[in-house]
Amino acid sequence: MSSKKNRQELYLRGKQAMSDTNTGTTDSDVKTPESDTETIQQTTTVVEEQVGQQPESETYITAVLSTVAVTAETTNVQPTSVQSSQPLASKAALMIQKQIQNYIEAMSVKAPNPVQGGQWQKTLYLLLKQVLSEADPGKFREEWNAILNVAQANAESVFHENYIFRFPQHWNLSDSEGTVFRRLITLIKMTSDPQNRFQQNNAIHLERATAGLTETQKNNILNFYN
Repeated sequence: MSSKKNRQELYLRGKQAMSDTNTGTTDSDVKTPESDTETIQQTTTVVEEQVGQQPESETYITAVLSTVAVTAETTNVQPTSVQSSQPLASKAALMIQKQIQNYIEAMSVKAPNPVQGGQWQKTLYLLLKQVLSEADPGKFREEWNAILNVAQANAESVFHENYIFRFPQHWNLSDSEGTVFRRLITLIKMTSDPQNRFQQNNAIHLERATAGLTETQKNNILNFYN
């Protein structure tokens, strides 16, 4: 109960923070403060203030993803259903699918506010890094398949090359982090189709695709595709 209460308090503080600083905009510029994407941006900003600018730390990643989860519950974001040839086998994989579906909802092709869109891109990057850091190979396989399935279902919309790399000036990632993010997204796009997911090895340079990752993250990728 205390954990849920703390997350709710974090969410409310995020809303207050944005209401105190949101000046110089009009209704035509951004959504109202009750919109899903703006709420995510508010609460994620507060998390950064709480745990510090340490995007690689486990505390930071856990805090941001917890914020996304409680915000989705509060704003009633409904994930788009995904048709998968393989059923998801764990609650962890289902949670990952829910997290990425929240991203899909916010990043529709109707051009979200660039600042909000950039914050969602960073949230996706952190989600990918969290999944890649999974110590259990079986859980990683389920969670990575969940991401690939959502990417395939949205290959002609949000995950299309015209949309998936939007708003880089607002990602708030270092140059090296941005490079890692682009490589991971490219890997996901190339292997999202379950019909040829494991037949792309000749076209993929896995060593390059995993450059900049930790040993655990790199091994998860290499073991998944080999």
